[in-house]
Amino acid sequence: DELARHAALGRRTKTVARRVDVDGMPGVMAWREDGTPLAVMACVVVDDRIVQVDSLLRPERQATIAVAPPAVTSEPADPSTW
Repeated sequence: DELARHAALGRRTKTVARRVDVDGMPGVMAWREDGTPLAVMACVVVDDRIVQVDSLLRPERQATIAVAPPAVTSEPADPSTW
């Protein structure tokens, strides 16, 4: 399973994530420590509810999203600041 493989990879490497817009939809993008995109998730929202989550795991699809990776720090991310 591709998603499980990426999740396991994230546990073994430092990753950073931040909220991004994906084709006008709210989402989250994660990068490896070296700045390589790891995953992109876009949320489809209807009536203020998330009704679908789309994941982009293929590197060639991730490369089309022009978002610079955030700096890697030793502090855990605070999702409330996204």
